[in-house]
Amino acid sequence: MASNTGSFSGFLGLTGYLCPYTVIEIIHAAGFVPVRVFVPNTSRELADAYLPPNFCPYLRHVVDLGVRKELTRYDSIVVSHTCDGARRTRDVLDAYGPGTGLFFLDLPKRDDRDAVTYFASQLARMVRFFEQRSGHRITEKRLREAVTLYEENRRLLGRIYTLRESYPALLSGKQTAELLDFNVSVPVSEANERLRQTAVRMEREGRDAGNERQGKRVFVTGNLLDFESYLAEIEEAGGVIAGDDFCFGGRYYPGSIDRDGDSLLALAARYLSRVPCGRMERYAERFDRLVEAVERTGARGVVYLGLKFCDNFLTDYPLLKRRLDEKGVPSLFCECEFYPAGTGQLRTRVEAFIEMLD
Repeated sequence: MASNTGSFSGFLGLTGYLCPYTVIEIIHAAGFVPVRVFVPNTSRELADAYLPPNFCPYLRHVVDLGVRKELTRYDSIVVSHTCDGARRTRDVLDAYGPGTGLFFLDLPKRDDRDAVTYFASQLARMVRFFEQRSGHRITEKRLREAVTLYEENRRLLGRIYTLRESYPALLSGKQTAELLDFNVSVPVSEANERLRQTAVRMEREGRDAGNERQGKRVFVTGNLLDFESYLAEIEEAGGVIAGDDFCFGGRYYPGSIDRDGDSLLALAARYLSRVPCGRMERYAERFDRLVEAVERTGARGVVYLGLKFCDNFLTDYPLLKRRLDEKGVPSLFCECEFYPAGTGQLRTRVEAFIEMLD
């Protein structure tokens, strides 16, 4: 779990969010720092009284913290409607939660013109919500300044991912996870400086041919939000992680925002057209991109880490496996807890998978 180590002076407070479909530019333009809600590896017993047993482990942790009144560090929390579990999380937090501001962002599954128009209307609601929280208007100027900062953030992250493909030894899976956590835990200006320094270091050290780590390259995908320990297991089993397709990683940075015209429409179009996740309709597009990334990075297999009880991604894998099989790419599916209780079985499966790769 990441710890917020940034300087938050000059901001009105923190706004917690759960999903990368949250339009964080609006939060920043309102004067708040958008930070992802990280949850500790603690008991979830209190959440059991409010939720069914077959419920997303991450959202269960969030609900548990909420009903314990342990989310009060956030001035407000944004819950995006990415699944039924997210809607139920909103319901419980609204009724029994921490008493902070709560905004529910409805999210279309498509990216056509009607969907963009509808989502822009939801962003207008979001603007009004944060104007009330902040006490000032969110102007076009503020929005454009926020867009510039976050476009730079995504550009720098893309630069690091490109370098990582060429020199995976320079950024291990554990280091990548730590960097991604930091990126969504501090003000964007601090995150950008950290990303910039990392990219410069990788470019400098990448010129040394001796930096190449030995092992079989694998590509990792799925829906885990906190995956540091799982990536470490893969690397300790002999794999070299050449790339990933995670929510706040490989799917996070592609895409840009049209600087001309209405900012809300431009933001709506960008977020709906970003690399889709398992809850969106454009799954074929994501599979095409993933297969292309596997080929580009020289990965010899794909490890799919699926969070338990996540219907969007558990139904996603069979379709992806069929596509990978057609391309002759071996894959391994691992259903995972949010926090691993014991990874010995996973290690055995991963070791056997990596051993059989050509």
